Amino acid sequence: MELVGDDAKIGVGFPLPQSHPWLLFCQNKQGTLYSFTQQRYYKIDYSFMYNKYERAHACKDGWMVLHDCDDTFDIILFNAYSHERVQLPKLKSVTYLAYLLSSPHDPSCYVVLIEEYDDFGMLFNFCKIGGQAFVKQLYPDRIIQSFTSFGGHLYGLMKYSTTLVRVEFNDQSAQFQEVISGDLFCEPSSRPKWSGQDAVGYITENCGEILLVTKIYFAKRRCMVENIRVFRADLYARKWVEMESIGERTIFLGYIGGIFCINSNNANVRNNCIYFIEENDRNMYVFDLEDMSVSINHPCPHVGNKNIISRWIL
Repeated sequence: MELVGDDAKIGVGFPLPQSHPWLLFCQNKQGTLYSFTQQRYYKIDYSFMYNKYERAHACKDGWMVLHDCDDTFDIILFNAYSHERVQLPKLKSVTYLAYLLSSPHDPSCYVVLIEEYDDFGMLFNFCKIGGQAFVKQLYPDRIIQSFTSFGGHLYGLMKYSTTLVRVEFNDQSAQFQEVISGDLFCEPSSRPKWSGQDAVGYITENCGEILLVTKIYFAKRRCMVENIRVFRADLYARKWVEMESIGERTIFLGYIGGIFCINSNNANVRNNCIYFIEENDRNMYVFDLEDMSVSINHPCPHVGNKNIISRWIL
């Protein structure tokens, strides 16, 4: 694949949104964006992220949740395309995951920040856009690995399992309802065997259904993916149904839960495939669901191989 580079910085913001996600690599104050549509990369000024944690579950419509690393405890929503900023209430907690239920322009939008609680549960910190403070609620004995919005509700996938819960918010509380129980990590399959400790699950919404993507690692080589399986949620039968193919679709999977599924309407993106990235890794991997093969790509060859943060941004 021939790549075209652009060494001229394009400012703090990103180019215009496109039909496929941008792949962002950042090191210190410098960033590099790769475009599948254009098959080229851009160097960008990433200094606006300096000394901040980026907590977004998935950077959709360019929105990021930024949490200051200093003692100010500031949290803002930042749009990488428009430079728009939305100030949120301060939060004196270290969160590991964040999610927006809808666009910040929607007055009913909730911002949800998650923190682990004594390794046995998690604290939900949530507020509406324009709210004065985050509401804290403990969800004991369970930790959510991944989120998605579907049918006006927030759904979460439990860590180390394939249990799916629906979360409903009001101004002062969150209600949790288990909608699919059981653990696919322990069930037999015609595919190669795998164990729960070597599998990670993520969920996303696409074409009117919830998809579960499970990434399975070699048991003795934790950094290498052996297999990826895709399921759809049958909410009426309360079970996961395996999909041998996703057809004319492509899934983009991050390593901290960021995941998108889109229609493959661009010749530079392979359908029925899963593009994924790994932590502190400059490579991009493609898993083909038809032949279960993994290929490795180097979209930005000039990017170094140390202290890398990578994200999908749609």
